[in-house]
Amino acid sequence: MDNNEEYAKLLASINIANTGLRRPLSPIQTSEYIQKLSDEQGKENLELLLPIEKTIISDFLILLKLPEQCHEAIVWGLTKDYGVGFSASAVIATLKEQDEQLLLFTESSKHTLDVEAIKEIVTFYKNKENDLPFIDVIKKVTNTRPEKIQSYLVVISILDNSKKKLEELSTKQNKRNEDILKDKFAEKFQISNVRDILMKGNNIAITLNEDQYHNYKIQIKKQNLEYDKITEYLVN
Repeated sequence: MDNNEEYAKLLASINIANTGLRRPLSPIQTSEYIQKLSDEQGKENLELLLPIEKTIISDFLILLKLPEQCHEAIVWGLTKDYGVGFSASAVIATLKEQDEQLLLFTESSKHTLDVEAIKEIVTFYKNKENDLPFIDVIKKVTNTRPEKIQSYLVVISILDNSKKKLEELSTKQNKRNEDILKDKFAEKFQISNVRDILMKGNNIAITLNEDQYHNYKIQIKKQNLEYDKITEYLVN
């Protein structure tokens, strides 16, 4: 990799043995770093350079096959609070068609489908005896009518200190938390008219159009913001 700092961030982000350690990279950023390391050092050397099993390395790399609309909504751990968990996302990525991936990812985000439900849908659909369209397979398992998102979903975590600061701003300005965040997106990221911002648990879900999304990515890189520091930057 370009420097030891990048490699250190990668190692810290894949350290699943000690969940008390912070992960400076998001799951998709971690996948991109692993791909970069593979390109530089060769795929056969990844197991020597990374202290994780070969199957987990494969799970990271397959995330890159998901549509870009999904990338920033993949979260560490389980599917919850609008984010789709790492393991569930890896199973979704095994589907061949991106339209199918996007449809199932959307359902997982909206209805908090766990990895076992995702596996059931994918296994049923891939069964040679199945003749149902994919949308009907999802409906059969979940009892909901799937709808594909046409926008980009970004899910970021909000830590307790940032949540407290947001509440203080909300009280001071007599505005909803979501409205404060929309103002902050315009101020800090130069992204106005954000379609939707929702808060649930420890996550904030932001719905962006394509131009807004790419501007967001540019601003994150420009400000050199690590994954778990984004909301801190927004509210301070």
